[in-house]
Amino acid sequence: MREGAGRMGVRLRPLVVAGAAAVALEGASAQEALEIGQYGDPLPEWRIDGTNTFRAEQSGVAGDASANPNPDNAFDFFDEVHLNLERRYSPWNFLRGSFDGVVNSSEFRSANRGIVPERANLTWTKGDGSVPLRAEAGDFFGFYSFRTLQRALKGGQLELQPQVGWLDGTHSLQFSSGSNQQTYVGSAFENWFDDYFNGASWLTENGGSTYSFSLVHGFRQADGATPDRNQVTGSFAGVHDRRVGSQILSFEGEMALLNGDIGNGGAGQTDALDYSVLAQVSGRSESSPLTYSFRFDQTGAEFQPNGGVVSSDRRTFDLRAGYRLENGLALRGRLQQFTDAFTRANSTDTQVAGVTVSGPLRLSDSRTVSMTWDSFLQDVENDNSTTESLTASSRLGLSAPIASGWTGRANLFYQHVDDQAANTLATTREVALNATHGLELGGFRGSVTPGLLWRLIKGAGNDEADFGATLAANMFRGNHSLNANYRFLFQDQAGNNVLESAAHTLSANYAYRTGPHSFGTSVDLFHRQPEPGGFTSAYRVGVFYTLAFQKATAEDRQAAQAAVSPSLIPIAEGEFPAELDLIDLTPSMSLAEARGRLQAAGISGGVEQPGAVVYQAAYLPQVANPQRIALLHDGARLVKSAAIFDLVATGDPVGVQQVFQDIQRILIQRYGTPEVFERGEFGADFVQQINSNELIRISEWRTPEGTLRLGLPRRTDGTVRIELQYAGRFPPPGQTRWSVEQVF
Repeated sequence: MREGAGRMGVRLRPLVVAGAAAVALEGASAQEALEIGQYGDPLPEWRIDGTNTFRAEQSGVAGDASANPNPDNAFDFFDEVHLNLERRYSPWNFLRGSFDGVVNSSEFRSANRGIVPERANLTWTKGDGSVPLRAEAGDFFGFYSFRTLQRALKGGQLELQPQVGWLDGTHSLQFSSGSNQQTYVGSAFENWFDDYFNGASWLTENGGSTYSFSLVHGFRQADGATPDRNQVTGSFAGVHDRRVGSQILSFEGEMALLNGDIGNGGAGQTDALDYSVLAQVSGRSESSPLTYSFRFDQTGAEFQPNGGVVSSDRRTFDLRAGYRLENGLALRGRLQQFTDAFTRANSTDTQVAGVTVSGPLRLSDSRTVSMTWDSFLQDVENDNSTTESLTASSRLGLSAPIASGWTGRANLFYQHVDDQAANTLATTREVALNATHGLELGGFRGSVTPGLLWRLIKGAGNDEADFGATLAANMFRGNHSLNANYRFLFQDQAGNNVLESAAHTLSANYAYRTGPHSFGTSVDLFHRQPEPGGFTSAYRVGVFYTLAFQKATAEDRQAAQAAVSPSLIPIAEGEFPAELDLIDLTPSMSLAEARGRLQAAGISGGVEQPGAVVYQAAYLPQVANPQRIALLHDGARLVKSAAIFDLVATGDPVGVQQVFQDIQRILIQRYGTPEVFERGEFGADFVQQINSNELIRISEWRTPEGTLRLGLPRRTDGTVRIELQYAGRFPPPGQTRWSVEQVF
């Protein structure tokens, strides 16, 4: 298989050509699993693997229950199953399926009780016929373009890849029909046509050019003040790569039209005809480490597609450039202008100028500090001057070995907001310090990390001084693992009914694995005492048992090995091979080789800590959020690699969702359509939703060597961040504690 070329506006999907190979199931990993075929094999031609997890939890609260961080106060239990299966007729003709479901009695695990089928998919791929095809039934990720369809759906999808005699190149025709539903329980079928889509898309690739035409019909039932939305959205998109002298350029564009109804709150339905357009050029120099891009994006006020992910009534100009110095420092600059409500009488202009410097900073012949510095100026103003503010923001992150085996980190933050419309000034200063040291205790080996936090906020009638302390430990002994995190936060507020408060939080997780069996327990304790006010004490204690199982004959394993190609996901035409790609960092490769590949991509200055090497570097330069790259190892071999994206405005669910979708878009442009697991919707309390498994976002791309996973994992320290990891195996999607805990 290979991927079509494309980026911003063009759908990517694997081309099912003869000679292509299917990837082996997830069960092909180092973890032991119970061979269920020994008890009888009614399906001798099918290869099966999966897990079954039983979990029970007890939670409670004393004092002021309104501040309870847990979603309920009861005894809950559930049993969830994750299953993969494959039937291979030849290396190019096979069936693959997956299933996720739960037997549930927990209010926070699912809104439904009893047996809840959540996700199921059966895919038939036939690449050796006269017309290669892929047919999917059940859950699939519908992706044509970012302006027409980018949704996880339940239904069916068919892709045909005919050879057209009078047209050169390769062609792909895709037909999709599905509904936006969380489960397969009765209410989902009753509401099937409340939010559904039908669509078709044609994609062709010829040399350095890729073009697509997509048409989507979507219908969404009225919900509260929002009326029915019956729409048709069409899009034409293209990418053309070419070389001009020493410059390698990529030209991208998309033009989309929407005709139908849009939601205008209580104003009723509106028959709309509106557009969205994208034009972008990006490139790099062969003679120097220079990269650059310019993007223009404009979307009309009534372009509000049910299945798209663009912002309506917005015009965007985005200019970026990057340069990597010989010493390893990477310089990136950005100039941006966003005009919201540009079709209205009172539009709002946001102008941003920012610079980012990351990489190793050599202080002397014997000392180097890994650093990331990001600063920007932002001016926001609307036409009638009711909004007028200027923001200056700067964030500096430093990490380096300090003394006696300690690795230190310092994060400094300063922000000044001048709200000229309200005639107020607000300043935030923050210092966070922590240090990691290796630790051996009771046969366990790992690391301990103490930390301190100081924050001062002044202005806008909201003066506040915060002081915090943390202590984290990550320990391992054979098949035992233990993660623990204690957090203390004292807040002294002025101009608020709550003058001061002290909060203590303790989270700990223990797991033990023997053969196919895994056992574990988790404890979460919380106590908060505001003055004046009443205290809140809450707890949650859980236990779990997981059984990993598989069924694979010798013939199946031999066939799977013979079918594996060197790379299922090669770099698309026009991508820059000098850039780092996590899938090049194969799990179990030597750590020295992995570090060499980062060095070849111009990324150096990694700081060593127990079990990890951490680089202050941007994996995706298009994303402005602070980023780090981590290599997790067992001393000599790479276990997994990760890119970590910190979320600056964690109180804004819309902003966090937008950052996640932006990263997902970039990865789709690079790797194609992922397998997606979603649970819940982003709400105002999304941090609590993630920490209680009510909100899950996971996208996966599988290769013969492992799985690339993007998601919002649950962490022991309660921090919410986006992680992209490449590893040989991950826990099932419903088990969300897969974060790189030792990297802070």
